[in-house]
Amino acid sequence: MRTAVAALVLALAACGGKGSGTDGGTTTGGTDAGFAPFTFPGYDASYSAGPFTVQPGTQIVMCTFLKATNTQDVDVSDFAMQQSIGGHHLIVYTVDHSIDLPPTPCSQGGQPSWVEVMGTQNPTEQISLPSGVGFHLKAGQQLVMETHYINATDHVLSAVQSGFAVKYAPAGTVTQQAHAYFFGTQNINIAPGASFSNGATCSPPSALTFYSIQGHEHAYGTGVTVMLQHAADGGPITDAGFLYETQQWDSPPITIFADGGGIELGPSDQLQVTCNWDNAGTVALSYPQEMCYAVGFYWPGPGSLFCISGGGTDQCGCGYEGTIDTGPGGSTVQVQVSLETGLTGTLGDPPTSGHPIYCALYTAADWPAGNTSPNPNAQPYYQADVEGVALGPATTATVTFTDVTPGEYSAFCFEDTISGGLIPGTGDPITFPLGDVTAVQGQTATTAVVLDYPLP
Repeated sequence: MRTAVAALVLALAACGGKGSGTDGGTTTGGTDAGFAPFTFPGYDASYSAGPFTVQPGTQIVMCTFLKATNTQDVDVSDFAMQQSIGGHHLIVYTVDHSIDLPPTPCSQGGQPSWVEVMGTQNPTEQISLPSGVGFHLKAGQQLVMETHYINATDHVLSAVQSGFAVKYAPAGTVTQQAHAYFFGTQNINIAPGASFSNGATCSPPSALTFYSIQGHEHAYGTGVTVMLQHAADGGPITDAGFLYETQQWDSPPITIFADGGGIELGPSDQLQVTCNWDNAGTVALSYPQEMCYAVGFYWPGPGSLFCISGGGTDQCGCGYEGTIDTGPGGSTVQVQVSLETGLTGTLGDPPTSGHPIYCALYTAADWPAGNTSPNPNAQPYYQADVEGVALGPATTATVTFTDVTPGEYSAFCFEDTISGGLIPGTGDPITFPLGDVTAVQGQTATTAVVLDYPLP
């Protein structure tokens, strides 16, 4: 099972995390003054998501599927993003197959085959990457806008929206692909009325250049500090290695390194990310209700880089997302998750507590029926989650995967009872055996799994 855990660690991780925990406090953006589409003067193409409606005290995560309007391949190094009031984040992905879906509620963080090219958590942001650095848009490229809105007001937000725009350069202008990075921890467990601090110390997997850095917490966050120790410095991380600090959870400042030229890091360097929180609420908070990341753009690399700790341990693991081809999509899979009656040996909160349930679909060839772990180096093809379902004798959770390529799959699920985030750890209830399912073009296939095994 440890092999299975290692395979899931980074394929399930994402910016903002899978799931959609509730934030309190203020919201990002301007005023709720009705819908008027954003405009981006001076840009070659712009795209929008919304308007959507968000009820008081609630939140939504929506995926909007668009086709790029460029009629020939282009490169992009300059882009802009904008969010209305209630906008917590906007992430833009490129996908290498057509997705014919209307705006759809979705999990945060995209899918293993989606390549993140833009992201913001500010009301407005403009990025001009260095010469030769950026990303590529094929003619008519499939795009996905993932938008997360939080309404912490006492009235309906009736016209929340997000938008982005790009400037074109001839194909071949960009020689270095920029990607997003996330360094931090998902081990978050903040008692009601208490303060809490935690973080992670991680080394990048290879030599890379950081272009920018920004803290990422939710509404009970009171600070993010990032320290850097270069390999040549030696000794413990000290204030001499200070890299970034903010006390703002909402629209934290962005640091651009060396006037856009970036700073270079190697696999022997260490980045220490520390976050602080004050929980003024009446219930305990864990991931994804709260988060702890340093985020930004980097190069070179094969995809979005995640260096995170979780699963109740301090060990940091690194890996990439957006590096596999899952095929053309076109079907839906639903997994019914239930809890074994009288299950013992779990740790943390009981499985009936309603903590997030995370599921992944592996191809049947990558995780054959009856095996206790996937094949070496196998990755899940799809991921999804559900929150707030208090499992019991008469209550099951439904986890839905959209845009699944027809074929044979194995469904693996676990519940985060130990407050370790997306990484399953000792004491989390998991499903074994897995659920076998056949996805069929244009149809919805179902399978059932049982949380019946506490991870040792």
